[in-house]
Amino acid sequence: MQAARAFSELIRRRPYASTTGAALARGAIGDSLAQTQSDDPWDPKRCATYMLFTTGVAFAIDKYVYSHLFARWFPLRVAGATSYTNAFRANLADNLVVTPLAYFPAFYAFKDVFMDKKPGGVDAALHHYAADSPTQLSTTWMFWVPANMLVFTSPPHLRVVLVSAVGTAYIAVLSLVTHWLE
Repeated sequence: MQAARAFSELIRRRPYASTTGAALARGAIGDSLAQTQSDDPWDPKRCATYMLFTTGVAFAIDKYVYSHLFARWFPLRVAGATSYTNAFRANLADNLVVTPLAYFPAFYAFKDVFMDKKPGGVDAALHHYAADSPTQLSTTWMFWVPANMLVFTSPPHLRVVLVSAVGTAYIAVLSLVTHWLE
């Protein structure tokens, strides 16, 4: 228990370093797992590029939205007790607004335009997302609705690290689904 408290305090004292470290690990592990689904050799440039993307997501969504905005809009503690109602509201906001309208459009634009260099630019990437969205969103909801109850009932300063840890498994699932859809 003392180690967990020390780790929590380290995250609280060093939020930017812990966000960066968690994001880079999520990107490296997640993309390396995804690359195992291909017969091509492991591509370190692709992995580094994906690590850059996950770092951007970690700061824009995980840190700012989940740890800052959601902590204000859906406080963890209400009247001295954990608010499961607010955790549920944060979960709905994430799965019905943030993920489908921010994360996935950014993911598809990044993947199609920057990583895969597909023609048509961002507009084509968004059409690609629209075509894939029924499968992607149902997969996302099956995974993140239960996972987010853990995330949103945790102290806000731990959310980035939790999302990164749980998100590493999700990235592997997402990569498999994306690979399967192609």
